[in-house]
Amino acid sequence: MKSLVILCGVVFNLFCFAGVTHAEQNEMIPVCGAIVASRFVHEVKDPTKPDKYSHCSISCVMTIYCGPSDSLEVGALKEIYDAMGFGDPDIKDLEADYAGVKAGLKIGFGGRRSSCYKACGSLFP
Repeated sequence: MKSLVILCGVVFNLFCFAGVTHAEQNEMIPVCGAIVASRFVHEVKDPTKPDKYSHCSISCVMTIYCGPSDSLEVGALKEIYDAMGFGDPDIKDLEADYAGVKAGLKIGFGGRRSSCYKACGSLFP
């Protein structure tokens, strides 16, 4: 658990404080990703599918709408939140988030959410 918190902190710092995230806008909070995640999380929560499918799918959707930085930041922040006692932290969730980002980059900016769900469904059946 301690290593997960450290890893999430490192990922968050790399993206936020290294100026990778929206440097042109001087924005340090993944606002777009947070809005997209809250808007579409109901579409990816499926009790018949593994939790990793949900992580992958929402990360993919955030990537096609907001870009990979927001998606990675929101995923890392979610795991930090879980590690603080509000959920079940799991390093595999970050791996699923990363798989979703890769799928989103392959689909492309402005792609269809259904393409994300299909891609993640094949990765996490």
